[in-house]
Amino acid sequence: MKRRQAGVAGLVLLALVLVAGSQARLLAQPLTEDAGRRLLYLPNGRFLKVASLGYPTFVADMIYLWSIQFYSGYGNRVDRFAYLEHIFGEVITGLDPRYVDPYLVGALILVVEKQDVESALALLDQGIAANPDDWLMPYEAGFWAYDTAHDFDRAAEYFRRTMEIPGAPASTRRLHAGMLNKKGDKVTSLLLWSGILEDADNDRVRTTAANHVHDLQIDVDVARLDELAVNFLGLRGRTPRGTGELVAAGLLQGVLLDPDGRPYVFDPVTGKASSTTSFRLRRP
Repeated sequence: MKRRQAGVAGLVLLALVLVAGSQARLLAQPLTEDAGRRLLYLPNGRFLKVASLGYPTFVADMIYLWSIQFYSGYGNRVDRFAYLEHIFGEVITGLDPRYVDPYLVGALILVVEKQDVESALALLDQGIAANPDDWLMPYEAGFWAYDTAHDFDRAAEYFRRTMEIPGAPASTRRLHAGMLNKKGDKVTSLLLWSGILEDADNDRVRTTAANHVHDLQIDVDVARLDELAVNFLGLRGRTPRGTGELVAAGLLQGVLLDPDGRPYVFDPVTGKASSTTSFRLRRP
């Protein structure tokens, strides 16, 4: 029995030595155009997995390390990114779909170097599907969708998904609320920020949430009063002089005050509502 265990241990050790030697030779290859093109012709990771003799993660590591060396040192040729999506999206992640780093690094190169945020998000979506318990990829995707694509709907959805994964940072909840505000869903954003304010466990978060609640309450109230002013115009043929007239017309249950306790005012020409209270946060 001991002889059999020793034999198995010896085979494992030999395999590790061979893998390490292969990795060293691979990393020692010169970074030439031909070397880059050899990356392009690597088969899909599913086929390489069969050829890996039971060590797909080691092979994925080798190709990943070489690809990092390649993309950090292969000059500025216009075609240097022709291999990127194949290597990161098919070869490495095909060998080991649970290998998170290639998704993150591949997306980073796609955004910063290739300036192709859509391909970056597609790669991260692939990683999210393969690693539903990892919060970092949807978090990263939310950042790129917001910061680079300026797609607040997608950013809000990525951050919403991140929030639901155990271990995600508390800041994700605030990012989700912020994206909803940016995409124009101020009512839902106000509800979320109100919850964040209620649950705040430190002064910094409490102050931040209170400022958002203050300003969003004004935005939500003004939007509501603008709609009521249109209804009032249809009833009386003129714009309202104040919220008291909306109450008298049966359009509002009580005089609506802003967060600082001041009455909202209406422009006599346009009928648009506004607050005399200053916003606490900088307006875009």
